[in-house]
Parts: sequence; structure tokens; C-alpha cells
Amino acid sequence: MKIRYFCGLGASNGRTAIIRYAIKSNPRERFVRERAEERLDDGAVLLNLYAEFEKLTSETDPKVAGHRQITLFKSYKTTVAIFAFDSGGGMREHSAPGVVTVQVLKGTLEINVAGETHHIAAQNVLVIPPGARHDVKAIEPSQMLLTVSLQKAE
Repeated sequence: MKIRYFCGLGASNGRTAIIRYAIKSNPRERFVRERAEERLDDGAVLLNLYAEFEKLTSETDPKVAGHRQITLFKSYKTTVAIFAFDSGGGMREHSAPGVVTVQVLKGTLEINVAGETHHIAAQNVLVIPPGARHDVKAIEPSQMLLTVSLQKAE
């Protein structure tokens, strides 16, 4: 597989930063995104969610289960990601070993947590306890901001 690397300039944090990306010669293979772990290498980073959603929704690779997602930030204990759902798109039941916050930015999501159904409209936040089984379904085209804060192992 041949990969050609390119560099671009970005200034989401008020400073010029080099952003690496790759174009693979085989269009069926997934492209390489900037590693979320590298975003804090030079200090605090301001992320423009509007711009991040624009990039996410303009990607040409196939959607999975009616949605796209990208991790914006990841460290040892915290993950921040955004999701763009088509109407009817979603995620199968799963759990996370930490506190999960789901902030709906646009649209409406139906989230089942441990057998209880929640309809979460834009500008609302649902907090899910560690280990709780949950699934997500978009009632209409929707966007969400997800944060997972892992718990210290005991």
C-alpha cells in the first residue's frame, strides 16, 4: 500500500500548527487522521466544533450504522469525540468503564440506559454512570459531543 503524506497549516488554537494527513492509493482503505493524542503536544487547544463537524460530514468514506465519528482529544483518562448521525442511525448497546456525558448539539437522540429510555433534544446533556449498558438512535439527523472519563481501577 502506497501512502503519500501531506502537511497543511491549521490555526484552531491561535497558533499555526502543522497537521499531517495521508492519501492512500487505494480509495477503499481508510484515510489517516491527525492523532487525537497529539493535539495537546504544544499546550491547550481550542477546537471549533462547527468546523470539526463540517470536516466530519464532508468525509467521503462510507458511514457505519448511519453515523460518522471522530475523536477530538484522547488522554489516559479522558476521551472527547463528536458524532454526526443520519435519521435512524445509531450505535448498538455497549458500555464504558467510566462516566459518559452525551451532549446533543443538534437534533434528537433516543438513548436507552439500563432499560430506561431517554429522548434527548438539542442543548441537553445525559450523564451515564460507569459500566451502564446503553445504546443510541437518532430520531432525526443529529450531532452529539461525547466525553468519557475513565475511573481509576480499584
